[in-house]
Amino acid sequence: MILKIAKKSQIEEKHKLLGKIRTHLKNNDMAKDLLKKYKIKDWILDAFPLDFKEMKVTAKTINGTVYLNPNVIKMNFDIIMRYVIHEFVHVLQHISEEKNGEDTEDDKVDDYLDRDDEIEAFQHQVAFDADNRGEKEAEEYVDELLEFHKIPKKERAEKKKELMKHVD
Repeated sequence: MILKIAKKSQIEEKHKLLGKIRTHLKNNDMAKDLLKKYKIKDWILDAFPLDFKEMKVTAKTINGTVYLNPNVIKMNFDIIMRYVIHEFVHVLQHISEEKNGEDTEDDKVDDYLDRDDEIEAFQHQVAFDADNRGEKEAEEYVDELLEFHKIPKKERAEKKKELMKHVD
């Protein structure tokens, strides 16, 4: 009986978080601006698939479906939304370009931070982070990202500038 209650509360917790994410997107200026940029109506905010999936990465978009690692439930909501904004950009890219996302959990591929689709998604993610947690925190996140992806030190300043393009 206790296991059933625990499982029910985990499921309920996941659904509450998914609802909170959708509500936040509907009220978020960046999400609204992205919809205008991609010329996609706001119905997509209710329609794009959003779910949890055990995986090595924090979040992933495959064929217009956003998957979040269940571990995000333990994160601060602003950090969760930072990842969701990134993946939402990919949803809009997939729709507008009629292309599918890659079904891979390896985001450390050599050219990952050089791909136009990833650069755009990170630019919005970093801007969202700066707006919600502060520019210093966003800058620290970018530094960690560049370190994680082993961007050579001589290229970091330029890549950081590129990723922080939308930060005021």
